Amino acid sequence: MGPTAINEAISVCPYETGISYTVPFITGATYNWNIIGGIQVAGGSTDSIVVDWDSTGIGIVQVTTTSYLGCT
Repeated sequence: MGPTAINEAISVCPYETGISYTVPFITGATYNWNIIGGIQVAGGSTDSIVVDWDSTGIGIVQVTTTSYLGCT
């Protein structure tokens, strides 16, 4: 079973930078992050990323994990 929630900021201001997001670490899992309304500036293939947000007013952070058994 993968993470059920992304930790950290729920609401941020436009142009806010350096916002970290994490999910619980799962041994052997791969992490596929998707960011809408911002740019991923660090991380991405691990259980954490850092995002710089833009001015759109809409920001979405999603992650899909795949375990070593192939489950998502």
